[in-house]
Amino acid sequence: MISFNPGKRIKEFVKLLNAGISCPKNLALSLTVGVCLALFPVIGMTFLLGLMVAVVFRLNHLIVQSLNLLLAPVQLLLIYPFIKAGNLVFAGSRVFKNIFSYTGEWTFFKFLEMITGGVVVWFILSVVTMPVLYFFLVRLLNSKEKATETAKSNNELL
Repeated sequence: MISFNPGKRIKEFVKLLNAGISCPKNLALSLTVGVCLALFPVIGMTFLLGLMVAVVFRLNHLIVQSLNLLLAPVQLLLIYPFIKAGNLVFAGSRVFKNIFSYTGEWTFFKFLEMITGGVVVWFILSVVTMPVLYFFLVRLLNSKEKATETAKSNNELL
């Protein structure tokens, strides 16, 4: 028999909310991974990538997926520049001069070559920006934590 216990479900939900945010480093890592994976230049893959990375590294699922949804418009805006940069770097003018004016026959391999260039450019930019964003967020969250601790200690003295 299946029983529904709202108290147990609420405890599980609160546990899920608090997972991965026990210290500023974990929260900063969740935010950094969420931002970088949300900008992946293949539509539909950001959800799966975010889920897999959050499970493997025990990050906060809600933060990663929320950033994924919040940055979806930015992802759509960045798909074309990623693909264009990938074509310029890896294929030159051999494959596509302009994606929108391509009049040749679209084959799966041409499409795959176009997407692969964008993914490689995204990966290179992510490797460069993830450490910068992570250390910036760690310093920001540590200073916030210290400020709240001093405010609590000042309130206890009064």
